[in-house]
Amino acid sequence: MAKALEDRGHSLAVTRPFQLRRYDAGSLPDPGQCTDAIIVLNDRSDGMPRARLALSNGASWDLFAYVNELAQPLQGLAVAEQFDLVPLVRAAVAEMLPSIQAPLRVVQPPAIAHMTADSATGIKDAQKHIAIAVLEVSEHVNRLLLENADLRARIEYIERVALAKVEAA
Repeated sequence: MAKALEDRGHSLAVTRPFQLRRYDAGSLPDPGQCTDAIIVLNDRSDGMPRARLALSNGASWDLFAYVNELAQPLQGLAVAEQFDLVPLVRAAVAEMLPSIQAPLRVVQPPAIAHMTADSATGIKDAQKHIAIAVLEVSEHVNRLLLENADLRARIEYIERVALAKVEAA
């Protein structure tokens, strides 16, 4: 049988349904002693018992509302306009790019001025240094291509998912 609670280091997993304690409106615990605690309030304001979540802020119990209860916008609430955030995101990404780029690495050419054309070992050494330099440059270019692809994917995600048009009825 699996344990009801599993310690996952950074979080605690509940492996079965988790039941909160239910309170009537007249018997709520002291919110000062229950700061950041969540309870279920048995709300009978409309004649039918309805479970409502309440969170203690240390001074009182804050009730969570159902979405269908907020059908009418509150009076005095400013109607949000539609904003295109893409230019702001692009500017922020462009501003951050210089700070996240890897420092440039200069590959020094091998010193072959002292070598003669007859020196086979000198030519082989020069070829070896050039091959190593080409490998370093290709590794750096591949790393930059991967970073570029990752940044493009992030920008695409932000443009597609994270930027939403805000509308209020």
